[in-house]
Amino acid sequence: MPDVGAGRFGWWWGPSALRLSEHFRPALRAHFGRLSAADLYLRFGHSQAEILDAYVEGIDFQKSMVLGVFDDDLELIGAAHLSQDQAGFELGLSVLLHGRRKGVGAALLRRAMQQARLAKAGSIRVHCLSENHDLMRLVRRVGARVVAHGSESDGTIALPPSAPLGGWVEMVEEQMAVASFTAKAELLMARRMIQQLSGAVGGQ
Repeated sequence: MPDVGAGRFGWWWGPSALRLSEHFRPALRAHFGRLSAADLYLRFGHSQAEILDAYVEGIDFQKSMVLGVFDDDLELIGAAHLSQDQAGFELGLSVLLHGRRKGVGAALLRRAMQQARLAKAGSIRVHCLSENHDLMRLVRRVGARVVAHGSESDGTIALPPSAPLGGWVEMVEEQMAVASFTAKAELLMARRMIQQLSGAVGGQ
């Protein structure tokens, strides 16, 4: 997938990041359960299952933005959580190993950045950013820059100004993501029905 810096409308193709609701909480927990210990550390600063369970259960899907990218089997292969507190916006992003180098991270980061820009934010905090070399490369690909915090592990993504049609782009991206998820769900259902019919015929 082309990086955003290569063209304003690079989001027209590539993976679609869907805004997740309460319904997807189990899928989110399953996603974190498939991350390696190293990836969990980069995402959370730890890999303790009980803390992850509490984190997932504590997500307020109304007050924060949770994004997901699904594969053709509706497995959540990429997830991002953009939350806001008095200090500003904080972003957590993770992609399963088999979903990398496919534009998943770029789709999640681009949309999270767009949401923060629409809220007039100038930056996003990221945990363990200085140690997450893949994410730092991704940040530069989408036209933003990393602000170093001295020797601290955490870092900040400085956001470029919002595009003139940012609100319209956000609305269209969500519609495209919903359409993509619906199409994948229908195709998956059709594949399963065909498999069941094939098994029934073969068993006769």
